[in-house]
Amino acid sequence: MVFNPKEQAHKLTIIDAQLEILRQRETEFQRIIDEMQVLQASIRHEREELEIEREEIDHMRIPIYRVPAEILIQVFMLVIRSEFEEQRLLGRKSPLWTPFAISHVCRPWYKVATSTPEIWSFVSLCGTIHQPGLQEQFRRSKASPLHIFYRVSLDILKKGDIQQMEDVAAELEEQFYRIRTFDFQSYTLYAMRVCLANLRKFIRAATVPTIETLSLILINESSTDFGVDSAYDKEKPGPSNTSQCSCTVRSLKISHIIPFCLSPDIFVQLTRLELSYAPKKSPLNTPHLPMSALSRFLSHTPLLEDLVIFDTIPVFDITRAGAGVPLLRLRTLDWSNPQVRDVMKLMAFLNTPSLVKLDLWLDGSSQPIFSSSPPLLAPLDYPCLKELNLQCMGDSDSVKYVFGKFLFPALEKMELANFAPGSMSNVDEDPHLSPLPALTDIFRDPRLSNLTHLTLCSWNITPDVRTFLGYLPTLTSLTLEKCLNVGMLIRSLQELVLVQFMLKSVPYQRRDVKVCPRLEAMTLWGCNDVKFACLRTLALARNGHIEPPHRSVVTQKANRPNGVPASTSTSGQVPGNGGGGEVSITRGRVILPLRKSRCQGQSSPSAHLETPQGTSSVLLDAIPVVDVTRSTKNVSQHAHILYLRIEKCRLIGQMETESLRSLGVLDVIWS
Repeated sequence: MVFNPKEQAHKLTIIDAQLEILRQRETEFQRIIDEMQVLQASIRHEREELEIEREEIDHMRIPIYRVPAEILIQVFMLVIRSEFEEQRLLGRKSPLWTPFAISHVCRPWYKVATSTPEIWSFVSLCGTIHQPGLQEQFRRSKASPLHIFYRVSLDILKKGDIQQMEDVAAELEEQFYRIRTFDFQSYTLYAMRVCLANLRKFIRAATVPTIETLSLILINESSTDFGVDSAYDKEKPGPSNTSQCSCTVRSLKISHIIPFCLSPDIFVQLTRLELSYAPKKSPLNTPHLPMSALSRFLSHTPLLEDLVIFDTIPVFDITRAGAGVPLLRLRTLDWSNPQVRDVMKLMAFLNTPSLVKLDLWLDGSSQPIFSSSPPLLAPLDYPCLKELNLQCMGDSDSVKYVFGKFLFPALEKMELANFAPGSMSNVDEDPHLSPLPALTDIFRDPRLSNLTHLTLCSWNITPDVRTFLGYLPTLTSLTLEKCLNVGMLIRSLQELVLVQFMLKSVPYQRRDVKVCPRLEAMTLWGCNDVKFACLRTLALARNGHIEPPHRSVVTQKANRPNGVPASTSTSGQVPGNGGGGEVSITRGRVILPLRKSRCQGQSSPSAHLETPQGTSSVLLDAIPVVDVTRSTKNVSQHAHILYLRIEKCRLIGQMETESLRSLGVLDVIWS
């Protein structure tokens, strides 16, 4: 081939032109591709936004997604607290702790859970502990106060579990300044000793107030080397120095360990104490609570307000010195399974002038009530006690002796229960119940002039109930649970009496109820022998139209000793009764006035009271004189039955109960 320069130059020119055209086309195509990619990205972004909007609209159709975050937080906190308490009380193991379960439900819940530190502040350590999960929970809780529940398993003596305790202790030491509630439960003595040693070390190193609620429970412990006496000698506290102690516990619960398991300096602000030890009848190798240790510990708790003693009777190894342990702020005392003689002993050891509520569940075992110890020199007076709950287990005689040396002048609420075997098992059966004791057999002074609420549970009502109710002039609410012969009590409430009084020197009389004139509310639960006719007659007697006061017809002086007219009683139907039953109407017993001294007779205004014409002066002297400034309503008007609740009473129907509304009963509940 012959080389032709001109021809080659022409070809190069053509090739260069073609390359330039291709480059331009390639650039144009790249521009179009870029624009298409931008358009594609824009379309993709718009699609994603529409998908999110559609998902939100779909979520709004489901009620749970419409709940605001503030309400979700409250719901989550309620669930977590409930689960936490169930684990503490029941020891239930949870494979996945509740906060983690909540955060994995959906995206909105995850955002709410991870942004709320309080949700992660309840830490439960049971069984095998996942160390990374514990650290993550501490991290998400941030600076919120921690509530720790730690239960050590039975196989703690294994090497792996011991190492696990050391790892957990190291984690808790770093977060100890944030711990507000610490609940430790163990089946073994070794784990409890390790926990107490770590607590002492943490408390000494703490510089800010830490634990406020502390619970140390030893479960099923029967070791002989951990008796309270020997441990108490080993753990004697040193001098109190509250200025150097930053940890001040306000609520303490201990079980089967010594009261002085920690320094007493941390208990100076204690307001609630719960004690649980082995009963006296338990084997000798189990730890008991001596009164010497208890009294010494209570002397370091001047601010104590609530004391709970569960299934524990102290061993009285000392005698009372002086007025007893001063617990001047104690307001409530709850004691289960004590014996009658031990109640007297313990209450004598405690000086509790501010006690407001006393709850006793007496032991049902047949033990001698009286002991060889010398009796108390003087009765124990509780001027501030307003609420009294007394339960016994079938032995009604214990109720008659437990308060023989007690005075309750300000008592307002009282519950007497007798939970005999089988009494609460089936409400359709009528078990054999003990007779209701008289108030004169229960109290040293049966006059309960301030009692407003009374609950009687599992008693057999006797004819003496009329006298029982006569000591309760201010009773406003009466509750009867699983009682027999309730109709006898209701008939006592139906009785009417003719009340005589003076108004502007004129004798009047009107019909009024005989007992419990302030009664307004009544509850019957499981009373299977009470009939509706009895309730209807009660409503008619208490809520019927009472005749207005009228002037009494006074006859001439009768030929009787001292000239006092005899009391008369009549029976008749209540107005509007319609044959529903008879109500006893009794003329009130005439109370003779006390003999006045000579100086009182000269200065007393009643001595110069003018006698209306035709009125016997002897009768006026016999009738109680009422201050003329009092109104007629205050003199004789009694309260009506306004609230009535009937539950599981098989002889009373719903329609019958609802009909009592027409007789003035405002609130009627039947179930």
